[in-house]
Amino acid sequence: MKNKLCMLLLASGIGLFSCAEQDLPKEYTDSVNVFIGTGGHGHTFPGATLPHGMVQLSPDTRLFGWDACSGYYYDDTSIMGFTHTHLSGTGIGDYGDILFMPVVGEKPLIAGTAENPDEGYRSRFSHEQESARPGYYQVLLQDDSINVELTATLRAGLHRYTYPKASDARLIVDMEPTIHGHQHPVTQIRVVNDSTIAGMKYTVGWAKRHYVYFYAVFSSPFDYKLYSGTEYQPDSTSVTVNTAKAVMSFRNLPADGRVLAKVGISSVDEEGARLNVEAEIPNWDFEGVMKQANTAWNEALGKIDIETSDNDSRTVFYTSLYHAFIQPSLASDVDGRYRTMGHEIKQDVSYTNYTVFSLWDTFRAAHPLYTIVTPEQNQAFIRSLLRKYDEGGILPKWELASNETGTMIGYHAVSVIADAMMKKQCDFDVKKALEACIRSSVYDTTGVTPMMDRQILNGKLMPVSIKYKNELGYIPCDKVGGSVSQGLEFAYNDWLIAQMMKEHNRKDLYDKYMELSKNYRNYFDPERLQLLQLIGDRACRLQQVAQQSIDYCQTLRDFEQAQSDHKQNKTMQLMTVLTSVFFPLTVITGWYGMNFSHMPELDARFGYPLIIAISLGVIAIEFWILKKRKII
Repeated sequence: MKNKLCMLLLASGIGLFSCAEQDLPKEYTDSVNVFIGTGGHGHTFPGATLPHGMVQLSPDTRLFGWDACSGYYYDDTSIMGFTHTHLSGTGIGDYGDILFMPVVGEKPLIAGTAENPDEGYRSRFSHEQESARPGYYQVLLQDDSINVELTATLRAGLHRYTYPKASDARLIVDMEPTIHGHQHPVTQIRVVNDSTIAGMKYTVGWAKRHYVYFYAVFSSPFDYKLYSGTEYQPDSTSVTVNTAKAVMSFRNLPADGRVLAKVGISSVDEEGARLNVEAEIPNWDFEGVMKQANTAWNEALGKIDIETSDNDSRTVFYTSLYHAFIQPSLASDVDGRYRTMGHEIKQDVSYTNYTVFSLWDTFRAAHPLYTIVTPEQNQAFIRSLLRKYDEGGILPKWELASNETGTMIGYHAVSVIADAMMKKQCDFDVKKALEACIRSSVYDTTGVTPMMDRQILNGKLMPVSIKYKNELGYIPCDKVGGSVSQGLEFAYNDWLIAQMMKEHNRKDLYDKYMELSKNYRNYFDPERLQLLQLIGDRACRLQQVAQQSIDYCQTLRDFEQAQSDHKQNKTMQLMTVLTSVFFPLTVITGWYGMNFSHMPELDARFGYPLIIAISLGVIAIEFWILKKRKII
């Protein structure tokens, strides 16, 4: 009825209402400060990336120390280059792959030090000549007066360098630097043609077997030199060593001094990197790619719209939300190929692989947030966890680049799965998920991929503490370090398994895991345990009262909304009636408003009263019709 009334109003042609302009899309990205977290011990980076993107294109100012986990530290005053992969917010460092550093003239083939940047190709910079926003980064390299701009797609980065005019414009590509200085047994750079290079890097670090390939195309042709470390490799189009480096000298520098480089990466192979960059950056439209990145971030951040007059609070909120959407990261190429936990290459266009599952860090807040604002994305993460379970024989604990690091305690993939399952967000194999959760809770080191480091498996991923908690009901502190922390987290994880089993009518397993979940009691003396139980009971009652209040408020809200809708319908009905009544009169007045000289009524003695009588008659007939049809 409401829609019909609205249509009648529009059809009447009476200017009683006008269409309001649609609000312009909000620039949520304006409320993000990407430099928050780059100082102190935040371990974040300011560079260009997309929500859950494969590429994190960002400057590196240091490689070593705890505050080098993301490669960039705000207090530093020099930049050693720009790499394509970074971790965000972690307590351990890795990545920092494929360093590009634009320079003018000949430079040493080492980065140099923060204390003495002139020892290498480092450049000083100032925050006054640096800017960034989600999907974009800019800085002026002061030593050579080169302006660097970076943006990104999901699987590729786009660089734009503005060199001083008529300068000896060069670019150093260095495969040696790695955050925290991890070993890199194999690196490669291959010259494809005079505007394209490609290569790979194999690193043994926190991720024991980390593979990254790249394919880079430049907007200007170049001459090149390849190096093994600092040793020149003449007459070579390819170099495969543990410290591959290249120096490109650009020919015919454009009048504006700009050189662009589009770089695709892949964990699969060079061909995957090529396909990624060709699919996602087909041309040289830097502003277009930057705009697309901004749009992607606006859509992600716009999942939550807050109203506040406190701009600082708004910035903190949206910057936090921005950081929550950086990782886990995409790990599938555009053709559906990806690297498994056994380091095999598989192709499945129906599946999207993700990596960087920092589960101990994210199960408490990040994944519950995803279930609210991006539930489809969270279920994709769970499908990835289950695929890794199939590949590796066990649910990931802290997965990085198709490697199990075994970092931290508990088996919190269970928490992520249980949260989604209890919220009826089950676009994944539920039977397999239950099986995988139980597998993580049972001490069993068999059936895990032989590619996994045995020390990680036996000491971290499947620690003997799981055996103790199942057999003894507690973890002896003289046998295992962190026994209390592990015991409490295991109890929580087992309680979650119990809730899932209850949901699926598995009473035997429900009883078993509820009993295991009570192992936390073994870490408290009876008196304190009784007090905790009392507090817990009261908390449950308060929860019930709160839920009842919420339900009552919802009922009141629904009633108020129904009343409001009823009033609005009555108002719309009245306006429609009035519009319908006066529409014929509007037509009549329109006719006579034309003032044609041959209208007989104009000269008739009773013409005016006649028209009035006709109008009143029309109104009377209309009211009779509306009354008969029970509209009024």
